[in-house]
Amino acid sequence: AFPDWRRTPAGDRIQYLFKLKVLLEEHLDELARIITNECGKTYAESVGEIRRGIENVEVACGAPSLMQGYNNEDIAPGIDEHMFRQPLGVVAAITPFNFPLMIPLWFLPYAIATGNCFILKPSERVPMSTQRFFDLVAQLDLPPGVLQLVNGGKEVVDALLDHPAVRAISFVGSTPVAQYIYGRAAVNGKRVQCQGGAKNPVVIMPDADMDTAVRIMADSAFGCAGQRCLAASVAITVGHAQPTFTEAIADTAASRKVGYGLDTGVQMGPVISPASKSRIEQLIGLGEQEGAQVLVDGRARHVSGYEEGYFVFPTVLNGVHPQSELARTEIFGPVLSLAPVRDIDEAMAVVNGRAYGNIWPVFSPAAAPPPATSATPPTPVTSVSTLAWPRPWPSSLSAVGTRASTATCTPRGGTASSSTPRPKSSSNAGPANGAASSDPRRTRRNAKNKHPEGRL
Repeated sequence: AFPDWRRTPAGDRIQYLFKLKVLLEEHLDELARIITNECGKTYAESVGEIRRGIENVEVACGAPSLMQGYNNEDIAPGIDEHMFRQPLGVVAAITPFNFPLMIPLWFLPYAIATGNCFILKPSERVPMSTQRFFDLVAQLDLPPGVLQLVNGGKEVVDALLDHPAVRAISFVGSTPVAQYIYGRAAVNGKRVQCQGGAKNPVVIMPDADMDTAVRIMADSAFGCAGQRCLAASVAITVGHAQPTFTEAIADTAASRKVGYGLDTGVQMGPVISPASKSRIEQLIGLGEQEGAQVLVDGRARHVSGYEEGYFVFPTVLNGVHPQSELARTEIFGPVLSLAPVRDIDEAMAVVNGRAYGNIWPVFSPAAAPPPATSATPPTPVTSVSTLAWPRPWPSSLSAVGTRASTATCTPRGGTASSSTPRPKSSSNAGPANGAASSDPRRTRRNAKNKHPEGRL
């Protein structure tokens, strides 16, 4: 399918994405209910996930502009440079259970819009969501082979990592698996972007708007039952922020309604499996053994009518030491650790002493930039340090730029060159430094067009 698909004009390829957006909008309620039943989220969380996925489809519809290259005249005597972005071929994404539609849509629309063929290997824990999604994809009438779905476990993953026809791999999941996939795929010469785990601290300053801080922190720590890499899992309270915030977040956690995500008023659902439930409860116990005080205990709790559900209620532990195992481990559950410190310098030391780098917001109007006008209130939360979330472009685009002189020219697709020699005097005759490789897909990245290759 790839040779014909990559030669299909980009404007024609994105027409399928316009239709996909319409289908997702029309079936949003159905898809959200499937996600809730399969993944355990609340209905509102499932709707929000699909909305984010649709936004990616919308952005990918702009691929004809986003994938444009550039031209540079006279980069060397008698040489003009042309940079083209070309599809790689067959690319694949291995995606997790916690966002069964949004995360595949980080990759799928960009891959096909830019002329690649795409294989999705979803988590074996959530097959129904992606199966129903591909039922809708079948209505697009894409050429056979452009989009494919494969289900399975490690053996399927290894087949994708080893198959020579698969040119690039994208992965989202735990750090150990990310390291495995990155290493095996890289050894096989594939492009790889792997997004692994996280442990996100949040700093609560004494001058923070406590109502806002508590509301946002509760939604972040306990939303999606804490099963997301951007969940705030450690609250670092500075100075006299500690007693006020601690009391308020404990009350909020204890009052959060847990249950079946399609029931009215439910704010948090179950975790994904009995193994996850057991692991989370063991980590809470480990924190207690390490000296933390369990202010709100979510272990061994049940929901009436769903006694066999994998529920872990919101949990708050106070006095968690920054170097403890609990503070350094990604729990991936509805557990918030509180770590009091004396001042902002100590808070920054705790943040910078961590193995993970993702985000660390600070709740404080003093940390906000100056307001645009005197009528604009100060922002109550400012993200002080953020590592950019990798975009899916590297797996779907090849930023190919080669150089040539009058003596050497690299063909593109067998018909055109990637650099155009200009007429030169006899004094400039002969190959220039950096003459093009004979491989038309050899990549040379320009600093202005560098894309992140992923994060572990």
